Amino acid sequence: MPRVRCASTPAGCATQWHTHDPHRPGAAADRITAPSPSSEITPEDAAAFGVGDQQLARLTGAGGEYRARVRLTKGQRRGEAFVPMHWTDRFTGAARTGGLLAAHLDPISGQPEAKHGAVSLAPLAVGWEATLLIAPGEAGDFAGRDDGAYWARIPLAHCQRWQLAGGETDDSPRDWLAWARQWLPTAPSLWSDDPAGGRLRAAGLENGRLRWWLMVAPPAELPGLSWLDARFAEATLEGDVRRRLLAGCDAGEADAGPLVCSCHQVGQTTIVEAIRAGDASVEALGARLACGTQCGSCIPELKSLVEEHAPDTVDAGADAQALDSTTQEESGHARSEQAKIPVRVA
Repeated sequence: MPRVRCASTPAGCATQWHTHDPHRPGAAADRITAPSPSSEITPEDAAAFGVGDQQLARLTGAGGEYRARVRLTKGQRRGEAFVPMHWTDRFTGAARTGGLLAAHLDPISGQPEAKHGAVSLAPLAVGWEATLLIAPGEAGDFAGRDDGAYWARIPLAHCQRWQLAGGETDDSPRDWLAWARQWLPTAPSLWSDDPAGGRLRAAGLENGRLRWWLMVAPPAELPGLSWLDARFAEATLEGDVRRRLLAGCDAGEADAGPLVCSCHQVGQTTIVEAIRAGDASVEALGARLACGTQCGSCIPELKSLVEEHAPDTVDAGADAQALDSTTQEESGHARSEQAKIPVRVA
């Protein structure tokens, strides 16, 4: 059974640090630094436990269960996984890190043992995943969130984002338009459906105003959500804007990908393109894109992207070990700020 111990300085993840609120990941629509519960492990451990990058997984401990999306990183040590704290039932269905740990108390101080524990790790089998954006006044407690095995709520600037997942892998395709009529405030106004592929995009408008937007597909297929988020602030959608709703972006607009650098609004796609073009270091990326040059909280993420996408990245041997060691040493402060729990896998 995997073993777990907590980071020495519990705090919030980088998105919470930027907003000074441990329960609000901020207005950025698709921030890469854990907008929803996550678990970081090495590629080797992922292969051993049968989970993939960005796949939903289940961690089970002495006192409960933690459901999160897996993130693969070479900056993590073999046999450990990090999970962020501060998630509550207001924002996700099963991500209380304290539930992974046995209720042991120090006999003198009464301090709970929130630093050590043991968990099992396994894929969370689901037949579908969906992303729902819904106007703040309509979101409420959104009863449809419990119609599945996983949910997470992410407040955005002008709407609420819900990540949903459920069903069995062998389930027959569900009628998503009927689901929308049952759970959402207005009937679908626009939709594009691919039942054979299990994909759907739909939107609901009322008096010309956007009330909700739905994509049934893995989150990796999402467009950058900033454009869609801004549409919820408009009183009426007409013409080209309305026609682009299902695409989720303006005509000809390049998708910069999930946000990595909050200070300078630099997305993952932009960074990866720069790395592949030869800017294969944090310093080179900072010189070209300014990412990582202000608060520094995205530097561990930049290092991981360089490791993964640099043309001359070495995957084994002394050079890789040295890179992993450097990443761990230099990201130690950032990890303590992100208050993640290293889950020791044995």
